[in-house]
Amino acid sequence: MYLVSVTYLADKRQIAVEFANKNNKIVRRYQFFPKMFFPLGKLSKNDFLDVISEYDSKRFKLDFQGSVVEVFAATFSDLKKINLLLHKYLGFNVNLVEPERQFLVAHGWSYFQPFIFDSELIALNSFEFPDVSLNVFSDSLFSTVSDLLSSNNLLAKDIIDRVVLSRLLRVPLVESESSVAHASIFLENIAFSSGFPVVYSAGKAHAPLFPFSSKSELDFSSVVSVLSASKPNNLGFETMNCSCCVPSSKADSNVLSSSFVKVKFLMDGVYFNSCSSVWANNFHNSMPFKEERSRRKKEYGYSVFPIGPFYRGDFHEVLLADANKLVDCKNAIIISDSSLVWSCTKKQSAFSAGVDFLRGLLVSSDAGISKASSSAVASNGLFFSQVLASNPEYFYLASLKSNALSLLSSFPELLTRSDGAFFNHGLAFSVESINAGVLDNFESLALGSNSRVNFRSSKVIVDSDSLLSVLNRFFGLYALEKLLIGLKNKALS
Repeated sequence: MYLVSVTYLADKRQIAVEFANKNNKIVRRYQFFPKMFFPLGKLSKNDFLDVISEYDSKRFKLDFQGSVVEVFAATFSDLKKINLLLHKYLGFNVNLVEPERQFLVAHGWSYFQPFIFDSELIALNSFEFPDVSLNVFSDSLFSTVSDLLSSNNLLAKDIIDRVVLSRLLRVPLVESESSVAHASIFLENIAFSSGFPVVYSAGKAHAPLFPFSSKSELDFSSVVSVLSASKPNNLGFETMNCSCCVPSSKADSNVLSSSFVKVKFLMDGVYFNSCSSVWANNFHNSMPFKEERSRRKKEYGYSVFPIGPFYRGDFHEVLLADANKLVDCKNAIIISDSSLVWSCTKKQSAFSAGVDFLRGLLVSSDAGISKASSSAVASNGLFFSQVLASNPEYFYLASLKSNALSLLSSFPELLTRSDGAFFNHGLAFSVESINAGVLDNFESLALGSNSRVNFRSSKVIVDSDSLLSVLNRFFGLYALEKLLIGLKNKALS
C-alpha cells in the first residue's frame, strides 16, 4: 500500500494518514502537536519570555536549546498567532512548515511511499510507480497516466512530475506546484529536522553565467553538494562544531577548510582572492583600504573584492583554505589556529542524509532508464521509441532523475547566499571552500591540457579540444558519477 494523504485534525490534536492501493485503503491516526524553531539572536531568554507572555501560556510549551527556541503549540492556528506576535515585537518571523509536512518529516515518511502492513507498519524506500486509486481520477493512477500518454502526453508528464515532487518534497499531489522553489522546500525539510530556524527575506538572484558561444559550460554544483555531504565534510545545520568531536588542532581530519588561522605575511603589497565571496565582502566592508580594493577589483575585472593589501610582517586571520594557497605561493606562513570549524564524525547530518538519498536516487533511476531502453530496443528494434513513449515507468524514472539532479545542483547557491533563508556563516564558508577546491582541481587539470577556464559560481566556461579527457581525469580524482556534472555545449545550443 502507498501513503496517499495526510490530514491535520486541529480539534482532535491528531494527524490522519491514509494508505491505499488500487482496491483498498486504511486510515491511521496519530497524536500531533505542531512546532516551530525561533532564533534568539541577541535577544535574552528573559526578553523572549516577556514578549511571548502576552499569549495564553496554556496553549504552548517552550524548549530553549542554546540560541534557538523550540515552540510547541496546541494547534497550528496557535503557532501562527505566536509567530505574528513575535513579528510584532521583534520585526521578523520564521517560516512555518505546514503540520502535515511536519508530521512526515518527523517520521521520515513521504507521499506515494510504499508500506507493508504486517504485525506493524513498515516503510519501504523503493521507488516503483505507485499504482493507486485516487479521488481525483476515475481510474487507477497507472491506467490514467497510460491512457494520457497516447492522448495528452503533456498532461501525463505533468502528473508524473507532480507525483515525483510529492514524493521528494513531502507535499500533496495537488500542491506540488509551489511558489517556493523545489530546492528550498527540500532544504526547509532538512532545516526542520535539524532544528534550524528558517527566516525568509527577499533575496537577490545571482546573475546567470554569460553565454559564451562556441564553448562548453560545465556546472559543478551537484559535485559540490555531494562533496559537502560526504565524509569527512558531513556539513549540516546541526552537526558542525559539535561537542563530541572537538579537534585538538587544524591537522585533525574533521577540521574544515573554512576554519580561520592566523598568518604572517612575508611579502609587501599582497592581495589575494578568497575562496569565500561572503567573507571577502565582510572583509571589504570592515577593513581599511576600501578605495584600493575597489580600484583593484575594477582594474582586474573581479566579481568579488580582493583581500588586502598586506605587507611584510603583517598578521591577520584568514580562512584555512586561503591560508594554504598563500603558503604555497610563499606569500605567508601559518602562525597558529584562530577559530577552528569542524564536522561531526559520529552522526550523519540531515543535509548529508538528504544528499545521499538524492545521489542514490539519481544513480538508480539512471540505471533503470538504461535498462528500460535496452529492453525496448532488444524487444522491438526500430520501434523501441514507441514502446517507451507509452510506458509510465520510463517517464517516472526520467522525472526522478531530472528532479534529483536539479535539487542537488541548487543547494550550493541557496546555502551561500548571505541574504537567503538558509544562510549560516560557518556552513556558507565551508561550502564555498569546497567549491573553490573543486574548481582549483579542475583548473589545474584543464590548464594542463591547454584549456581556457573562466569561473563564476560553481560553473566553468571551457574552450578545449580535450574536454572529455579532462573530465575523465577529474572524475578519476574524485571517484564520482559522471552524470553529476551538468554539461552544455554552447556551439550546439
